[in-house]
Amino acid sequence: MKPDQFSGMLSVFRPPLVYELTGREFTLVFDDGYDRRLVFKDRKTLSFGPVGEEKDYAYECLKGADRCYFVNFEDFTLRPRLGISLVLDLVQDLVTMALTHMY
Repeated sequence: MKPDQFSGMLSVFRPPLVYELTGREFTLVFDDGYDRRLVFKDRKTLSFGPVGEEKDYAYECLKGADRCYFVNFEDFTLRPRLGISLVLDLVQDLVTMALTHMY
C-alpha cells in the first residue's frame, strides 16, 4: 500500500481529524533513555525522531478528550514498515508510544 492510499481507509469509522497541534513542538522523554523531538509542521506533516535526527512523516491526529491526542504515522521507507502511534496527554504531560512492524 502506498502512503497516499493509507489516509482515509478507515475514515468512515472515526471522528474528524484535528489540527490543533499544528505549529507545536515537543520534546518527548521515554523510559528507554532516548528523548525524541516531535514537531507538527503543518496539517499534513510532522517531524519525529531522536533530537537532531528527525524525519518528516505524513500523519493523522484525533482528539480523544480535552487536550489528549492520538497521533498516527508510518515510515514507509523501512522493511518491514514501521507504524508509530502516540498518545499525547497534555493535561498530565504524559506520552505513550506504540510501535508496530508491518510485514
